[in-house]
Amino acid sequence: MEFTTDGHIRSVSGQQTLEATATYTPNNEGFLIALHMAANNGKPNCQGISAEYVSAHFAPFILVTVNGSTLSLVMLDGDMKMHEPRLTMTRSDLRGLRH
Repeated sequence: MEFTTDGHIRSVSGQQTLEATATYTPNNEGFLIALHMAANNGKPNCQGISAEYVSAHFAPFILVTVNGSTLSLVMLDGDMKMHEPRLTMTRSDLRGLRH
């Protein structure tokens, strides 16, 4: 997942590329990212699932929290229910991910 400087989020899986616009809102736990699907390249992802299907069924929210040196991401559906798995990374996990 790539956060671009123009307010988009790009996701690549296999041959598939999805792009969404993102709105960021602070909340008590961290911040909420609201996603709005903008485009796809029409190709299947690494599991062979079509871009059209993934675009129609993606989780529209990401809740990001930071606790000390641990960052967590949780995908939320339209009813704000959690999708598993929760992605958790520590500061040491993030070293070496910088470009």
